[in-house]
Amino acid sequence: ILFGMAAFLMLLPLAVTSTRGWIKRLGGRNWQRLHRLVYVAAVAVIVHIILFAKGTPFWPWYYAAALALLL
Repeated sequence: ILFGMAAFLMLLPLAVTSTRGWIKRLGGRNWQRLHRLVYVAAVAVIVHIILFAKGTPFWPWYYAAALALLL
């Protein structure tokens, strides 16, 4: 639950600052720096899914592989 909640809390400011108005307020460079937090949140989600899976199922590792390919 810890990694899932951490990812959720990382994604909240990204959702709030995704409008054009916030981009102008923060400035392009600061906004981009903030939105790079999505990579950390994605890794936290994958760790959350892997820890959530009971036993040794393979489906969480498919998500991890998909994220690795996308990144």
